[in-house]
Amino acid sequence: MRDAVVDSTQRVRLDQRLLRRVPVSARRRALRVAVVAPTAFAVARGFLPADVALFAAFGSIMQIVFVDFSGPARLRRTIGVAVATSALIAVGTALSSSAVSATVGVGLLAFAIAFAGVVSSSVALATPVLLFALALAATVPAGVDAVLPRLAAWGVAAVLVVAAKAFVLPTATDDPLRDQTRDALLGLMLRLRTRRAAPQVQTLRESFSTQPRRPEGFRPGGRRLLVVINAVLAVDDAVTATGESDETVVDDAERTAIGAALHVVRLRLQGTDVTSALLDVRARLEDLREQRELRYLGDRAAKAWPAHQLLQRTIALVEAASGGGGRAHRYVSDTLRSHWSWRSAWLRNSVRTGATLAVSITAANLVGAEHAFWVAFGTLAVLRTNAVGTARSAWQAVLGTVVGVVVAELVLLLTPHAGWITWVVVPVALAVMAFSPEVFPFLVGQAAFSTAILGLFALAAPQQPTIGLIRLGDVLLGASVSAVLGWLLWPSGVVTAFRADLAAAYEASADYVVEVVSAAASAADRGSALTARRSAVAAGRRLDDAFREFLLEHRSTAASPVASIRLVAAPSEAREAADAILDLGSHLRQEHHLDPSPAQASALTAAAERYRGQVRALARGIRLGATAEQTTTAPAVDEQPRVPRSADPAAAFSVWACAQVEALEQTARDVLPTAARLSRSSPPARRRP
Repeated sequence: MRDAVVDSTQRVRLDQRLLRRVPVSARRRALRVAVVAPTAFAVARGFLPADVALFAAFGSIMQIVFVDFSGPARLRRTIGVAVATSALIAVGTALSSSAVSATVGVGLLAFAIAFAGVVSSSVALATPVLLFALALAATVPAGVDAVLPRLAAWGVAAVLVVAAKAFVLPTATDDPLRDQTRDALLGLMLRLRTRRAAPQVQTLRESFSTQPRRPEGFRPGGRRLLVVINAVLAVDDAVTATGESDETVVDDAERTAIGAALHVVRLRLQGTDVTSALLDVRARLEDLREQRELRYLGDRAAKAWPAHQLLQRTIALVEAASGGGGRAHRYVSDTLRSHWSWRSAWLRNSVRTGATLAVSITAANLVGAEHAFWVAFGTLAVLRTNAVGTARSAWQAVLGTVVGVVVAELVLLLTPHAGWITWVVVPVALAVMAFSPEVFPFLVGQAAFSTAILGLFALAAPQQPTIGLIRLGDVLLGASVSAVLGWLLWPSGVVTAFRADLAAAYEASADYVVEVVSAAASAADRGSALTARRSAVAAGRRLDDAFREFLLEHRSTAASPVASIRLVAAPSEAREAADAILDLGSHLRQEHHLDPSPAQASALTAAAERYRGQVRALARGIRLGATAEQTTTAPAVDEQPRVPRSADPAAAFSVWACAQVEALEQTARDVLPTAARLSRSSPPARRRP
């Protein structure tokens, strides 16, 4: 008896250990969908036709399995998805009356939905649900009179989904990225006092750079967080540049003011109202910056500029925390304009999504598919960002569908008059599907999905015994469309766009550096430099999104997270260095009437041109697939003319600016091995005509 109790206890502990290995997110999805989807179908079936009640089941599955928001606005976003999908159900139903309108309308709307995700992480995460809702309504022919019944069924699903996400294993309301930003600010405060490295900043840098999606773009709080994170990373770089091992670089008053600014910004991220404190600390920082300029305009100016830049970037951080991160319409328009280029990985993916859905609907109509929405589902389920991944998932989808059809048909054959068994099988199958891909592979999830869908159709229309074979044929057609178009439209996937965007970002940043140096070395107008900056920022946006897609698709081929982030961050560092040179040069010219001498300007311009030549060689190697040995570099810095040194403050500024450019040259040399690894692991990028 005692042995039996011990064995039972050990089994319970083993079960608990196995349960802990299952991610909480997978358990949450499984429990919610197993309860909500059958319930929504049963409720809708009570007052709607069976075929319309299926919209409630599909709506529950889509909104639970394919999107799960976190953070304090999770319920508001969930309601927003429910409203958006309801609108797409109405639009799709209106389009379904004509094969031509369904094909063209779905293709255009699918492109718009996919492309809109570039300005909002919420839209990006909800894109699969939005596309499924549109495809479902548009591929099931119906008249305008079917709009209200379908919306009623979808509304039942939406109400139950919102309730489930509010009460059934609710998602955490914390924002991990916001918490990491607060930790990074605390680490910077400690670094200012102890001069030790702040690992929290590196954690934030890696987490922010490798997140699949950037923070929300429509909400002011999300845009503010985006700007604050960039400002925190810039402050950390400025602290490193000051060389804190020397007591004279940043004095005590400046350390105190910078620490106070970091503390106030941290309180702001916690939700505390610190508006007056932000204004006070900004005024203190501006006073200290002006005092530093007046105090160090002599022979110590070259040593003063790094600390001056630290004060400037801390002021920018305070402005980011006190402002709204820019107006929403400006953020949206700038981001969309940056990605409206065939170089953009996001634009290419959006075009491919719209084209693939349109072709799949056309193919379903040409072959006379009885359930065309299964063709669209098969297309979306296997669509990946590269042809190889799409083909692999297509085969898994077909095999999983075969398994699901066999299981469902066996259940229906063995229990022809026991409908309650189907009501048991459907929730179990939905739960298994929800565990994919964290616990079960895609093939198992597809098999479970097929079993659940066939079970629901058996409950809705028991008079269709061949429904399993129909689904198998339609899924095979949809998977084939995805695989074929994947090879035709984008065989290499996002890696091609990533390499092109990487090279373009390096070149645009180098061009900006040259324009800035030209403006700083002479009395030239800043207009050309600002134009070059806009081009560099747009190229940086495209690179940022392409890098995130690249990590999702080819994480195993990246050299390492740290090395990859360094490779991608180099153009941004060049822009920040150019910003510093431009701002400080303009300030010294306007406030103190300082201009570099012809010799100083010539040496500074030569350094910038040398850097641009090195970057162009690096970009050419990235595009053409050259290795580190094949990529030519500029002559060593010691072989180049140097800025003449003197006690003149203008000369000191020129020395500091030249040092910034030389540091960028060293960064370009440092990233060569990572660029070579990228070249060996992916095919060469196509040059634009």
